[in-house]
Amino acid sequence: MIYNFNMKNINITLPNGKVFSVLSGTTALELLNEFDKSDSPIVAVLINNKISSLQEKLIYNAIIS
Repeated sequence: MIYNFNMKNINITLPNGKVFSVLSGTTALELLNEFDKSDSPIVAVLINNKISSLQEKLIYNAIIS
């Protein structure tokens, strides 16, 4: 995770409905490595219904699926 005390927390909702508070600027990959223990490989994510890279930085509240 990215730790920078000048950054604000944002809320990210996963497909299972769980909501996590992370620092703005955290990548989708960092979030999924931390909170999603799926056995299936993940190569991209939907962030607010937009196909995005796992390297996409999350800067606003979002829904990931």
